[in-house]
Amino acid sequence: MQHRKVLFLLSIIFLFTFNSINAQAQNATPSAKEREINVLIQRAETHYQKGLAALAENNFSRMRSEFDLAVDEMLVTGLDLHSDARLQRYYRELVDKIVQHQLNAKASNEQVIKDQRFEGTFINDIGRLTEKELQELAVKTPEQPQVKTSDFSFKTDLPPAVNQFINYFTIGKGRKTLEMGFTRSGRYRQYAEKVFEREGVPKDLIWLAQAESVWQPIATSPMAARGIWQFIPSTGERFGLRQNGFLDERLDPEKSTEAAARYLRFLGDRYAGDWLLAMAAYNMGENGLDKAITRCGYADFWELREQGFLPQETKNYVPAILAIIAIAKQPDAYKVEMKPESSWQFDRIKIAIANDTSLNIVADTLAISPNTLYSFNPELLSNAIPFNGYSLRIPKGIDAKRLTLLMGEGQGEYKTRNVVKKKPKNN
Repeated sequence: MQHRKVLFLLSIIFLFTFNSINAQAQNATPSAKEREINVLIQRAETHYQKGLAALAENNFSRMRSEFDLAVDEMLVTGLDLHSDARLQRYYRELVDKIVQHQLNAKASNEQVIKDQRFEGTFINDIGRLTEKELQELAVKTPEQPQVKTSDFSFKTDLPPAVNQFINYFTIGKGRKTLEMGFTRSGRYRQYAEKVFEREGVPKDLIWLAQAESVWQPIATSPMAARGIWQFIPSTGERFGLRQNGFLDERLDPEKSTEAAARYLRFLGDRYAGDWLLAMAAYNMGENGLDKAITRCGYADFWELREQGFLPQETKNYVPAILAIIAIAKQPDAYKVEMKPESSWQFDRIKIAIANDTSLNIVADTLAISPNTLYSFNPELLSNAIPFNGYSLRIPKGIDAKRLTLLMGEGQGEYKTRNVVKKKPKNN
């Protein structure tokens, strides 16, 4: 009898222990969301570590690409970064570390900081101006010329808000950024005007690039928008810009400009030729603007702005661009310096080989620096030609025949915008 009691008690203890261990094991098994978060953090951390390795090698172009990819991993996921404390903490710490690394790189390579800070990007200055700050710029100065709606290539009104931003750019703290963008615009302005005209978009709208990125091809925002036209990943893909491990065509000055023109044409059609609404939608998204119009009851930008149906950034975005356009039309009258750089000139060389030839090898063969080659092809993310070949931009006048031995007979051709010169065959 005593023996049976002992066995019974041991059975109870065993069952209790087994259930306890099993419960602990079940609790230790991560949920589907936790597994997804772990994978996301691991992917971002992989790019971050690669960025650190590139920084240690003073490969600042590669560092920038890997750090950008790390942030992109966090921002393009379907997960809400604010829905999980660990995810939110990791993202915040990741951005802080990346910014600090870029600042620390200043002593080694000043150009990296110049390219990364983008002090003129819209999201970092104009979009944050408050109503109080704008009111301080409301007084019209005697030196200002009269802005005329007839000067614009599209129909618009010019209420006092436009003059506020004219003052911001001419007598306020936005002047230096404005002049810097006017200078850089010379590289791409002629091409942008040609593309916009072809797509049926008013030429004046090329100045969205001034507000978006100050015409900086590698500009990157905290929300993963990239390039001169600041496409977010989804919109870039929607308008044909490829994004993969080899390249990000949002950074391609030509292809991104063509995509921006198509997007603006789409928005112009969507809002019946109202380019103020099209600009607002470019900033906040057409779905967000549609909701604002529905709530307001009027499809009019100034009415939406006055009634408070737009976010502060969009409220500032449209009048700021109108101000930029007005100043660009008569910079001397506003006493603003406008000395545009020479138009971007380059030749093309098509490398059709499908191997792992690096850009460093191509640059060395052409007797130019890798940084020069990267600057002509900012969309290339790695030190490698894409596996299916690529049409590289090279400085105009470079003797592309130097690549004959590298590519092999019949593997490449030398292109300009208007002429194709195929490599001569041996007799």
